[in-house]
Amino acid sequence: MVSCTSSLQGFGGLLALFHPDVRAKPRRVGCLVSPTPGTLHSVESRTAFELTLPAHADAITCVRHLLEGLEGRWDVTREQLDDIQIATIEACTNVVIHAYRDREPGLLEVHGGVDDGHPTIAVRDHGTGIVPRTDSPGLGVGLPLMGALTDDLHIGVAPDGAHEVRMRFPRRPA
Repeated sequence: MVSCTSSLQGFGGLLALFHPDVRAKPRRVGCLVSPTPGTLHSVESRTAFELTLPAHADAITCVRHLLEGLEGRWDVTREQLDDIQIATIEACTNVVIHAYRDREPGLLEVHGGVDDGHPTIAVRDHGTGIVPRTDSPGLGVGLPLMGALTDDLHIGVAPDGAHEVRMRFPRRPA
């Protein structure tokens, strides 16, 4: 089970998230760092974050809580935040179910921020990438759903070799 606590100083309502096998220690205000995966970093501004967790099903709960904490930090409506959560949770679930199939689970990375008023989320892994599965436990609606909820959806390989789903969401309506 994942432990989530609201003790992250300097990063407002966002939650300090860590896996139960990790002893996270504050290194500086606004940043929790641990010696093993399960870290949340606030990055240079009050709107950006990087989260790294083991790619287990319970990590989805931490991602969901982190995203919920963005209300009031990102200039989005409640409906927009719901869309961001749905698309991000879908991408994270794909990592948990598909990325490390037939091997030990690796890491799930979620990076978020605001670019020119557009909320952006990148979900990354170092697994197998997208490969056809005849035994897939899913319904096959995740990628089309992500596409419908975003202004731009990019699926590919990052320069560091990570498989990445990068989503850019609409700006807040005027």
